[in-house]
Amino acid sequence: MPQITQGIRSILSLPSMYRLFGALIGGSYSRATLVKEYVKPSPGDRILDIGCGTGDILYHLPDVQYIGFDTSEAYIRAARQQFGDRATFYCDTVGGETTNPQTL
Repeated sequence: MPQITQGIRSILSLPSMYRLFGALIGGSYSRATLVKEYVKPSPGDRILDIGCGTGDILYHLPDVQYIGFDTSEAYIRAARQQFGDRATFYCDTVGGETTNPQTL
């Protein structure tokens, strides 16, 4: 399913605006709570994040093997720029023809 980028979502399709909106609605607190209370990762765990957005959950994770999928090329580029080799990001749907994680 392609990303919807009409209306308010046209603004949120920009990684900087997506991150700003997330900060305004308490996204960091929510991600921290999700990780601490539900995911409970340990260093070395493998984590698959479907719909990872810009990958900001990595700020709350220990040293894990993280793979993120999102359909937004802009989000994936921003995630790769922010987190470099700390994670692997794919711009694709799960089960689709996977784009090489190193190209975009």
